Amino acid sequence: MLKTKMKASKVANLTDARYFAAWEVDWLGFCLDPASDAYVDPKKMQAMRGWLAGPKIVGEFGVATVESIREAYELLDLDMVQVGPFQGANVLGLLDGIPLIKEMIIEPSSEDVEVQAACKDADPYVKFFILDFAANGISWEAIQAGNTFRLSILKDICRQHNTLIKMDLTGKEALALLEEVKPYGLSVIGGSEEKVGFKSFDELDDIFEALEVQL
Repeated sequence: MLKTKMKASKVANLTDARYFAAWEVDWLGFCLDPASDAYVDPKKMQAMRGWLAGPKIVGEFGVATVESIREAYELLDLDMVQVGPFQGANVLGLLDGIPLIKEMIIEPSSEDVEVQAACKDADPYVKFFILDFAANGISWEAIQAGNTFRLSILKDICRQHNTLIKMDLTGKEALALLEEVKPYGLSVIGGSEEKVGFKSFDELDDIFEALEVQL
């Protein structure tokens, strides 16, 4: 059992999927965008799904049509759909009936108040947001130092909306962020195996071990 909700993104292999399921993450995300390097064939995703129990299955899309998202949601029996940063509120409104996650990729130059406004606009249509600081290497240390996205605005967003934070963190930093920012949860990333069936999880182990509830 973990101290916060967790989503694993870009799960690409059974090694990842089993690892995250063993840690009892809440959601497993599989990239279903053919234009992405992280794309997973739906047949492969369904095969992996057959080995798992517990996490909800999320289909992750970058830019996709409403029709293709609906088709995937229904045919693959997805629990949720994650849409990318370029899908505006007008598109989200057309996906009514589908539980949605909205990803927001944070740039070093991102205006924090604009991100806050975008979250407000999309909030009626989504279950929760993912603020992705990892994509551009924005660290917890930089936020604490006031060198980028203001900590006060981040706290406000997390207070106003269900928000997962995706950021490269140590276990100690993850605990500090949860204590200070109080997000809905955290998001971590899967990845390629070093060889079939083998992958090092040292960095993820540090986070999960720090977040594990000691019974």
